[in-house]
Amino acid sequence: GSIAATDDSTFTAASGSIYVTASTPTGAARSGFRVDETANNGFEIAHDTADHAFFISRRNGSSTVVDALKIDRSTGNLSLFEDTGTTPKFFWDAADERLGIGTSSPDTLLHLSDATGGAVIRLERQDIGIVVTDVYGSIEFEGQDTSSGASGVRGSISGIAESTTGGMGIAFSTAQSGGSNTERMRIDSSGNLLVGQTSNSETGTGIGLVPDGTSHMYSASTDALMLGRGGSDGDILSLNKSGTTVGSIGTVIGYLTIGTA
Repeated sequence: GSIAATDDSTFTAASGSIYVTASTPTGAARSGFRVDETANNGFEIAHDTADHAFFISRRNGSSTVVDALKIDRSTGNLSLFEDTGTTPKFFWDAADERLGIGTSSPDTLLHLSDATGGAVIRLERQDIGIVVTDVYGSIEFEGQDTSSGASGVRGSISGIAESTTGGMGIAFSTAQSGGSNTERMRIDSSGNLLVGQTSNSETGTGIGLVPDGTSHMYSASTDALMLGRGGSDGDILSLNKSGTTVGSIGTVIGYLTIGTA
């Protein structure tokens, strides 16, 4: 049969009670269902006529109803609340198609906010027995413009295993026009900044900047380093020891000069 809007009906089940009520225990202008496992322990599914929204709420040992989920009837926005049921911490903006975590006002497609510290995105790999070249996680940049050869992944940032004992490097990759995504630069597990190399090698094509202040540049067939100065004459390269200049290489009226302190 049917239940009128003014009815408050109770159905006894094997493990608790189901209530169909015109005024749920929240005291708000809500009507819907309440399922109690035991007294003051259960869930409530209701429509709130004041908020014009659908709610899923819970009670855990108290007559106080704590909201867990809300869907706004007018906007289609969806909210998941924190443990007190007062502040939405997971929010879907249906009109702008944006997701907010920690904020109910997302500014972009995905917006993370932390009220007590910096927001963190964590990418985790759970399998054991990680070997060299395994990827811990990646952020990829993808296009769909097939008319210009710009479809597919056009760039990425990846955490790559460099040892079986936890060593990891960060690889930066880009794609040339019409090309595929290829690693261009890496910060390896020792802190070396490598361009055109995947491991620190003084005779490998590319550039290596090392945390101890040394560096190397190697080219198989062209100049490894070009230094230039525009405008006035003067030093192009300054040499110093412990902060004191000890020599220089420069130019004067088109001629090469080598100077000492």
